[in-house]
Amino acid sequence: MGMEMPHPGNGLAPIETILDDARAGRMSILVDDEYEEDEGDLFVPAAFANAAAVNFMAAACSA
Repeated sequence: MGMEMPHPGNGLAPIETILDDARAGRMSILVDDEYEEDEGDLFVPAAFANAAAVNFMAAACSA
C-alpha cells in the first residue's frame, strides 16, 4: 500500500493549499530550509487535535 503524493514533483505544496488543509483539519508537515536544520514538523490545528491525531503524531514522530 503506497501513499499518493498530493503535490507531485518536489512534493511541496503552496501555502494556500496548506492553509486550506489546516482549515479542513488535515495534518501537514512543515519543513525547514534544507540548509538549516533540514527537518519537518507534523502539525494539526488544535481544534482537530483529537486523541487519534495526537496518538498518531506521538507514534510517528517519536525518535
